[in-house]
Amino acid sequence: MSPLNVALTLFAAISRGSFSVAQKDMRDRLDIHPATCCVVFSITALLLTLATNVFAPSLIGGISFHGLDKAWPDATIVSLSFALANVAVFYAQSLFKKLTASATQIMLACTLPIGTWLAHWVLGTPLSPHLLVGVTMLIGAIGLGLYEKGAARSPVRGLALILIAAGLFSLFQVKSAQLSEHISGGTYAILAYGVTALVVGVARFTQIRGDLGILRKQPKTTILTGLSTGSTSFLYLEWSYHVYQGVPKDIQGTIVILLNTHVVISVALGAWLLKERTNLRLKLLAVLIAIPAVLLIKGVVRW
Repeated sequence: MSPLNVALTLFAAISRGSFSVAQKDMRDRLDIHPATCCVVFSITALLLTLATNVFAPSLIGGISFHGLDKAWPDATIVSLSFALANVAVFYAQSLFKKLTASATQIMLACTLPIGTWLAHWVLGTPLSPHLLVGVTMLIGAIGLGLYEKGAARSPVRGLALILIAAGLFSLFQVKSAQLSEHISGGTYAILAYGVTALVVGVARFTQIRGDLGILRKQPKTTILTGLSTGSTSFLYLEWSYHVYQGVPKDIQGTIVILLNTHVVISVALGAWLLKERTNLRLKLLAVLIAIPAVLLIKGVVRW
Protein backbone atom coordinates (compact mmCIF):
# COMPACT_ATOMS: atom_id res chain seq x y z
CA MET A 1 0.00 0.00 0.00
CA SER A 2 1.43 3.38 -1.03
CA PRO A 3 2.33 6.09 1.54
CA LEU A 4 -0.52 8.21 0.12
CA ASN A 5 -3.10 5.49 0.79
CA VAL A 6 -1.69 4.95 4.29
CA ALA A 7 -2.04 8.68 4.99
CA LEU A 8 -5.57 8.81 3.55
CA THR A 9 -6.61 5.82 5.68
CA LEU A 10 -5.35 7.64 8.77
CA PHE A 11 -7.10 10.87 7.76
CA ALA A 12 -10.32 8.95 7.09
CA ALA A 13 -10.20 7.32 10.54
CA ILE A 14 -9.56 10.71 12.18
CA SER A 15 -12.48 12.21 10.23
CA ARG A 16 -14.77 9.34 11.30
CA GLY A 17 -13.74 9.79 14.93
CA SER A 18 -14.35 13.53 14.64
CA PHE A 19 -17.77 12.84 13.14
CA SER A 20 -18.73 10.70 16.16
CA VAL A 21 -17.85 13.56 18.51
CA ALA A 22 -19.67 16.08 16.27
CA GLN A 23 -22.80 13.89 16.34
CA LYS A 24 -22.84 13.95 20.14
CA ASP A 25 -22.22 17.70 20.16
CA MET A 26 -25.16 18.27 17.81
CA ARG A 27 -27.45 16.19 20.02
CA ASP A 28 -26.33 18.17 23.10
CA ARG A 29 -26.67 21.63 21.57
CA LEU A 30 -29.87 21.25 19.55
CA ASP A 31 -33.04 20.01 21.23
CA ILE A 32 -34.47 18.45 18.08
CA HIS A 33 -35.69 15.04 16.92
CA PRO A 34 -32.93 12.55 15.95
CA ALA A 35 -34.35 12.40 12.42
CA THR A 36 -33.91 16.17 12.09
CA CYS A 37 -30.27 15.85 13.16
CA CYS A 38 -29.78 13.24 10.47
CA VAL A 39 -31.36 15.39 7.76
CA VAL A 40 -29.40 18.52 8.78
CA PHE A 41 -26.01 16.82 8.54
CA SER A 42 -26.95 14.94 5.34
CA ILE A 43 -28.08 18.07 3.52
CA THR A 44 -24.94 19.91 4.64
CA ALA A 45 -22.72 17.08 3.37
CA LEU A 46 -24.73 16.94 0.14
CA LEU A 47 -24.15 20.67 -0.44
CA LEU A 48 -20.42 20.21 0.25
CA THR A 49 -20.34 17.42 -2.34
CA LEU A 50 -22.04 19.59 -4.97
CA ALA A 51 -19.75 22.54 -4.18
CA THR A 52 -16.65 20.35 -4.50
CA ASN A 53 -17.93 19.02 -7.82
CA VAL A 54 -18.25 22.59 -9.12
CA PHE A 55 -14.92 24.00 -7.91
CA ALA A 56 -12.66 20.91 -7.71
CA PRO A 57 -14.35 17.95 -9.42
CA SER A 58 -11.09 16.01 -9.74
CA LEU A 59 -10.95 15.62 -5.95
CA ILE A 60 -14.06 13.43 -5.94
CA GLY A 61 -13.91 12.07 -9.48
CA GLY A 62 -16.88 14.14 -10.64
CA ILE A 63 -20.52 13.09 -10.53
CA SER A 64 -21.66 10.62 -13.14
CA PHE A 65 -24.18 7.80 -12.96
CA HIS A 66 -22.42 5.85 -15.69
CA GLY A 67 -21.84 2.29 -14.51
CA LEU A 68 -24.52 2.47 -11.84
CA ASP A 69 -26.72 0.11 -13.84
CA LYS A 70 -24.17 -2.65 -13.22
CA ALA A 71 -23.85 -1.96 -9.50
CA TRP A 72 -27.33 -0.89 -8.41
CA PRO A 73 -27.70 -3.71 -5.80
CA ASP A 74 -24.50 -2.61 -4.00
CA ALA A 75 -25.46 1.06 -4.41
CA THR A 76 -28.86 0.39 -2.83
CA ILE A 77 -27.32 -1.47 0.11
CA VAL A 78 -24.70 1.27 0.64
CA SER A 79 -27.29 4.08 0.58
CA LEU A 80 -29.84 2.41 2.85
CA SER A 81 -27.33 1.00 5.34
CA PHE A 82 -25.71 4.46 5.67
CA ALA A 83 -29.08 6.15 6.21
CA LEU A 84 -30.39 3.61 8.72
CA ALA A 85 -27.09 3.41 10.66
CA ASN A 86 -26.96 7.18 11.18
CA VAL A 87 -30.61 7.30 12.23
CA ALA A 88 -29.96 4.49 14.73
CA VAL A 89 -26.95 6.34 16.22
CA PHE A 90 -28.85 9.62 16.64
CA TYR A 91 -31.79 7.79 18.23
CA ALA A 92 -29.45 5.90 20.56
CA GLN A 93 -27.72 9.13 21.59
CA SER A 94 -31.10 10.58 22.53
CA LEU A 95 -31.44 7.66 24.98
CA PHE A 96 -27.86 8.07 26.25
CA LYS A 97 -28.31 11.68 27.37
CA LYS A 98 -26.50 11.19 30.68
CA LEU A 99 -23.55 9.39 29.15
CA THR A 100 -20.55 10.72 27.27
CA ALA A 101 -19.73 10.31 23.60
CA SER A 102 -17.26 7.61 24.67
CA ALA A 103 -20.00 5.55 26.32
CA THR A 104 -22.16 5.92 23.23
CA GLN A 105 -19.33 4.34 21.25
CA ILE A 106 -19.18 1.17 23.39
CA MET A 107 -21.43 -0.99 21.26
CA LEU A 108 -20.30 0.67 18.02
CA ALA A 109 -16.97 -1.02 18.72
CA CYS A 110 -18.72 -4.15 17.42
CA THR A 111 -17.96 -2.82 13.94
CA LEU A 112 -14.46 -4.25 14.35
CA PRO A 113 -15.27 -7.98 14.70
CA ILE A 114 -18.26 -7.67 12.37
CA GLY A 115 -16.20 -5.75 9.81
CA THR A 116 -13.38 -8.30 10.06
CA TRP A 117 -15.78 -11.17 9.40
CA LEU A 118 -17.46 -9.36 6.48
CA ALA A 119 -14.08 -8.40 5.01
CA HIS A 120 -13.08 -12.06 5.03
CA TRP A 121 -16.42 -13.37 3.76
CA VAL A 122 -17.23 -10.72 1.13
CA LEU A 123 -13.82 -9.32 0.10
CA GLY A 124 -11.73 -12.43 0.65
CA THR A 125 -9.32 -10.87 3.15
CA PRO A 126 -7.13 -13.67 4.57
CA LEU A 127 -7.39 -14.07 8.35
CA SER A 128 -3.65 -14.31 9.00
CA PRO A 129 -2.34 -14.81 12.58
CA HIS A 130 -0.90 -11.29 12.85
CA LEU A 131 -4.21 -9.79 11.64
CA LEU A 132 -6.26 -11.76 14.18
CA VAL A 133 -3.87 -10.84 17.02
CA GLY A 134 -4.04 -7.19 15.94
CA VAL A 135 -7.85 -7.24 15.87
CA THR A 136 -7.93 -8.86 19.33
CA MET A 137 -5.56 -6.22 20.70
CA LEU A 138 -7.62 -3.44 19.14
CA ILE A 139 -10.83 -4.82 20.67
CA GLY A 140 -9.05 -4.80 24.05
CA ALA A 141 -7.88 -1.25 23.48
CA ILE A 142 -11.40 -0.16 22.63
CA GLY A 143 -12.75 -1.87 25.74
CA LEU A 144 -10.26 0.00 27.94
CA GLY A 145 -10.79 3.33 26.23
CA LEU A 146 -14.56 3.12 26.35
CA TYR A 147 -15.01 1.74 29.86
CA GLU A 148 -17.31 3.99 31.80
CA LYS A 149 -19.13 3.35 35.02
CA GLY A 150 -22.85 3.12 34.43
CA ALA A 151 -22.60 2.16 30.78
CA ALA A 152 -23.89 -1.33 31.51
CA ARG A 153 -27.03 0.16 33.02
CA SER A 154 -27.86 2.02 29.83
CA PRO A 155 -31.33 1.53 28.31
CA VAL A 156 -31.68 -1.82 26.58
CA ARG A 157 -33.35 -0.13 23.63
CA GLY A 158 -30.38 2.21 23.23
CA LEU A 159 -27.91 -0.66 23.33
CA ALA A 160 -29.94 -2.55 20.74
CA LEU A 161 -29.92 0.49 18.43
CA ILE A 162 -26.14 0.81 18.73
CA LEU A 163 -25.73 -2.90 17.92
CA ILE A 164 -27.92 -2.46 14.85
CA ALA A 165 -25.91 0.63 13.83
CA ALA A 166 -22.64 -1.31 14.23
CA GLY A 167 -23.86 -4.05 11.90
CA LEU A 168 -25.15 -1.54 9.35
CA PHE A 169 -21.91 0.49 9.38
CA SER A 170 -19.88 -2.68 8.85
CA LEU A 171 -22.09 -3.64 5.91
CA PHE A 172 -21.79 -0.09 4.56
CA GLN A 173 -17.98 -0.20 4.68
CA VAL A 174 -17.64 -3.57 2.93
CA LYS A 175 -20.19 -2.75 0.23
CA SER A 176 -18.54 0.66 -0.30
CA ALA A 177 -15.30 -1.15 -1.09
CA GLN A 178 -17.09 -3.26 -3.69
CA LEU A 179 -18.91 -0.24 -5.13
CA SER A 180 -15.62 1.65 -5.59
CA GLU A 181 -14.93 -0.41 -8.73
CA HIS A 182 -17.98 1.01 -10.52
CA ILE A 183 -18.76 4.64 -9.63
CA SER A 184 -16.91 7.85 -8.70
CA GLY A 185 -16.49 9.27 -5.22
CA GLY A 186 -18.81 12.16 -6.07
CA THR A 187 -21.62 9.84 -7.15
CA TYR A 188 -21.01 7.72 -4.06
CA ALA A 189 -21.50 10.73 -1.77
CA ILE A 190 -24.59 11.90 -3.66
CA LEU A 191 -26.19 8.48 -3.20
CA ALA A 192 -25.28 8.20 0.49
CA TYR A 193 -26.39 11.68 1.57
CA GLY A 194 -29.21 12.12 -0.93
CA VAL A 195 -30.92 8.86 0.01
CA THR A 196 -30.43 9.59 3.73
CA ALA A 197 -32.03 13.04 3.46
CA LEU A 198 -34.85 11.76 1.26
CA VAL A 199 -35.74 8.59 3.17
CA VAL A 200 -35.51 10.13 6.65
CA GLY A 201 -37.14 13.38 5.52
CA VAL A 202 -40.17 11.59 4.08
CA ALA A 203 -40.46 9.07 6.93
CA ARG A 204 -40.27 11.71 9.68
CA PHE A 205 -41.65 14.74 7.87
CA THR A 206 -43.96 15.78 10.72
CA GLN A 207 -41.23 15.79 13.37
CA ILE A 208 -38.78 17.59 11.10
CA ARG A 209 -41.31 20.27 10.19
CA GLY A 210 -42.00 20.80 13.89
CA ASP A 211 -38.27 21.29 14.58
CA LEU A 212 -37.86 24.02 11.96
CA GLY A 213 -38.91 26.65 14.50
CA ILE A 214 -36.13 25.56 16.86
CA LEU A 215 -33.57 25.65 14.06
CA ARG A 216 -34.66 29.16 13.03
CA LYS A 217 -34.18 30.39 16.61
CA GLN A 218 -30.64 28.94 16.71
CA PRO A 219 -29.22 29.71 13.25
CA LYS A 220 -25.59 29.94 14.37
CA THR A 221 -25.69 26.66 16.29
CA THR A 222 -27.54 24.95 13.45
CA ILE A 223 -24.96 26.08 10.88
CA LEU A 224 -21.94 25.25 13.06
CA THR A 225 -23.16 21.78 14.10
CA GLY A 226 -24.34 21.07 10.56
CA LEU A 227 -20.92 22.00 9.17
CA SER A 228 -19.02 20.02 11.80
CA THR A 229 -21.02 16.83 11.22
CA GLY A 230 -21.42 17.27 7.46
CA SER A 231 -17.78 18.12 6.73
CA THR A 232 -16.25 15.36 8.87
CA SER A 233 -18.61 12.76 7.41
CA PHE A 234 -17.89 13.98 3.87
CA LEU A 235 -14.13 13.80 4.40
CA TYR A 236 -14.42 10.30 5.84
CA LEU A 237 -16.48 9.05 2.89
CA GLU A 238 -14.24 10.60 0.23
CA TRP A 239 -10.87 9.67 1.76
CA SER A 240 -11.88 6.09 2.53
CA TYR A 241 -13.47 5.68 -0.92
CA HIS A 242 -10.31 6.98 -2.61
CA VAL A 243 -8.28 4.35 -0.75
CA TYR A 244 -10.73 1.59 -1.76
CA GLN A 245 -10.26 2.64 -5.39
CA GLY A 246 -6.48 2.70 -5.10
CA VAL A 247 -5.77 -0.72 -3.58
CA PRO A 248 -6.27 -4.31 -4.78
CA LYS A 249 -9.42 -6.12 -3.70
CA ASP A 250 -7.58 -8.35 -1.22
CA ILE A 251 -6.27 -5.22 0.56
CA GLN A 252 -9.69 -3.54 0.73
CA GLY A 253 -10.69 -5.75 3.66
CA THR A 254 -7.63 -4.61 5.61
CA ILE A 255 -8.66 -0.99 4.96
CA VAL A 256 -12.15 -1.74 6.32
CA ILE A 257 -10.58 -3.11 9.50
CA LEU A 258 -8.11 -0.24 9.91
CA LEU A 259 -10.86 2.37 9.50
CA ASN A 260 -12.47 1.03 12.68
CA THR A 261 -9.64 2.57 14.71
CA HIS A 262 -11.89 5.64 14.60
CA VAL A 263 -13.44 4.41 17.87
CA VAL A 264 -10.20 4.97 19.79
CA ILE A 265 -9.74 8.31 18.00
CA SER A 266 -13.24 9.44 19.00
CA VAL A 267 -12.41 8.66 22.65
CA ALA A 268 -9.26 10.81 22.46
CA LEU A 269 -11.14 13.65 20.77
CA GLY A 270 -13.98 13.37 23.29
CA ALA A 271 -11.50 13.76 26.15
CA TRP A 272 -9.97 16.81 24.46
CA LEU A 273 -12.93 18.63 22.88
CA LEU A 274 -15.86 17.56 25.10
CA LYS A 275 -13.82 17.41 28.34
CA GLU A 276 -14.71 13.74 28.88
CA ARG A 277 -11.86 13.04 31.31
CA THR A 278 -13.35 10.03 33.14
CA ASN A 279 -10.81 7.16 33.32
CA LEU A 280 -8.30 9.21 31.32
CA ARG A 281 -5.42 6.84 32.18
CA LEU A 282 -7.29 3.88 30.73
CA LYS A 283 -8.01 5.88 27.58
CA LEU A 284 -4.32 6.77 27.17
CA LEU A 285 -3.39 3.11 27.69
CA ALA A 286 -5.94 2.20 25.02
CA VAL A 287 -4.19 4.49 22.53
CA LEU A 288 -0.81 2.93 23.34
CA ILE A 289 -2.21 -0.58 22.76
CA ALA A 290 -3.96 0.50 19.56
CA ILE A 291 -0.69 1.58 17.88
CA PRO A 292 0.97 -1.90 17.73
CA ALA A 293 -2.45 -3.42 17.00
CA VAL A 294 -2.77 -1.28 13.87
CA LEU A 295 0.78 -2.25 12.82
CA LEU A 296 -0.14 -5.93 13.14
CA ILE A 297 -3.37 -5.49 11.17
CA LYS A 298 -1.55 -3.58 8.43
CA GLY A 299 1.11 -6.29 8.29
CA VAL A 300 4.04 -4.05 9.24
CA VAL A 301 4.73 -6.38 12.17
CA ARG A 302 4.33 -10.15 11.67
CA TRP A 303 5.98 -13.46 12.39
